[in-house]
Order: sequence, then structure tokens, then C-alpha cells
Amino acid sequence: MIIIGVFLDLIQLQITIILKKDGSAMTEDDKSLLDAFPTLVRIVRKRFEARLLSTERLKEFEDSTEVLHLKCNQLAEIISSAKYLVVYSGAGISTSANIPDYRGTSGVWTLLKSGQALDSQNLDAEILTSADPTRKYLGGS
Repeated sequence: MIIIGVFLDLIQLQITIILKKDGSAMTEDDKSLLDAFPTLVRIVRKRFEARLLSTERLKEFEDSTEVLHLKCNQLAEIISSAKYLVVYSGAGISTSANIPDYRGTSGVWTLLKSGQALDSQNLDAEILTSADPTRKYLGGS
């Protein structure tokens, strides 16, 4: 059984290498190998898609100065018309207030970067709304 597992690992590696090639660079042997192992080809393609999705989710974007000013003005209007304001912040504030971190070993960004799926625990609004901020973060001394 170990020999079969190693064989499949090697075939999967070869398929990965082939799929990374430009279509015109594929040889007839490459195409035959892909045809012979359609399930492994699907697995490798799914991994490529997951890696691409993970990479896309981690990209950061910067708005133009005009768009940033517009968003800041919209935010200021929302804040000024709000009866109450709750701000979730990080960098040391969140974990002490029982808000899960985003960059720790099981944080949202860490999971995304490693290509893992997010579960409901990572994104559960109930966890965020059950935060227990310390007096320091409530404006007390």
C-alpha cells in the first residue's frame, strides 16, 4: 500500500508540473498522463483554484485619495448620526476583550494564508457581540 501511495504522489507531482505548463508546451506524453488520471487532475486543479482564491483574498487594495475622502465623509456622517457607536479594533485590544484574533495560529488571516477554509467560529457575529472590553478600552482609566 505504501508503494501505491508513493506512486500516486509522484503522479500527482507530475500532473502539477504539467498543468503549470503553457498549453502549447504540453507534449503528447503529458496529455496522455492527464487523460489517464482524470481524478488526480481534478484534485490538482481544485488545489490550484483554492490557492488562487486564497491569494486573491489576501490582496490589499488602496483607494485613490478622492475615493478615500468620500468614504471618510460617509463614515463621519454615519458616526455623527448614530445613537451608539461600537468599534472593533485589534493589535492587542481584541484578544483582551475576548474577540478572537485574526493573525494568531487559528486566526482568519492565518487560515486564509495557509489555504484553509474558514468555519463559522471564525466569523461568528455572536462571538464578536459577546466581547467583554476592559475598562481601559471603554474610556475609563
